[in-house]
Amino acid sequence: MKPALESLLADPGRFVVVVEVEPCGGSAGPGSAAEAAKRALSFAALDRVDAICLTDNARGQPQLRPETLGPRIVDAGREVTITVSCKDVNRNGLESRLWEAASAGLRNVIAVSGDLPAAGVGRGGPTPAFDIDSVGLLAMIRWMNDAHGAGFLPGAVVNPYKWTEGESVPQYHKLALKFRTGARFIVTQIGFDARKADELLCYARANSIGVPFIGSVFVLSGPAARAFKREAVPGVTILDGLLERSEREASGPDRGRAFFAELAARQIAILRGLGYRGSTSRASSPSTASSGSSR
Repeated sequence: MKPALESLLADPGRFVVVVEVEPCGGSAGPGSAAEAAKRALSFAALDRVDAICLTDNARGQPQLRPETLGPRIVDAGREVTITVSCKDVNRNGLESRLWEAASAGLRNVIAVSGDLPAAGVGRGGPTPAFDIDSVGLLAMIRWMNDAHGAGFLPGAVVNPYKWTEGESVPQYHKLALKFRTGARFIVTQIGFDARKADELLCYARANSIGVPFIGSVFVLSGPAARAFKREAVPGVTILDGLLERSEREASGPDRGRAFFAELAARQIAILRGLGYRGSTSRASSPSTASSGSSR
């Protein structure tokens, strides 16, 4: 039986809406795992949201694993996609995580190499694993599907928002390798350049990479724009012109909320017009998602 997400992505008349939720850590209060679960379930209750994507220790910070929160969303009748990264455990640990996910009904998996892990509550910094990378993880998923009927729908990521040939070509070559290794859908990094978003699809068509692409959309703010400019989030950049506009709008009476919501909505419209099969973004509240500005 195909995962529901696969059926949605195969429907040419459907633009898939995904909301990304960070599971967080801790047991109670703002920014805790309990608050993240409440937020995920509130998004899952929205008719227009097709799936919830749960991140895996975003920015290298130790948090609740998506395999823990995911089953609660599955029980609510909503599709769940989990990110599995290679930074924290070796290949045996990754295989164990995947079997745990399959046992919990979490079969939509985005394979990523991951950011360098950051220090947790203990003293000292953690040692990164990176026993295999995202391509090795995709190969493992393919083996689990072929040899054991695990039933995973594997996805991968690409960052088309690179500005030089030396940066862009490796991204595209690795994208082709991920496709050959079994990726069945591709999610982009956050970016704010429509020409680069189009370039990615042009490359995919020219190289017969025939899988659905999902574009990442981020509802900006003044502080977020500044963080992206100083490269505080790995792989996310912002051009000077958009930073200046963001700073100007953020100084207004509504702190730029109307401008940033419209910008996100325009990104979604552009992605849909270019031929992307869906969008994914992190929203701050269910009302943002339902307005169409978040996915």
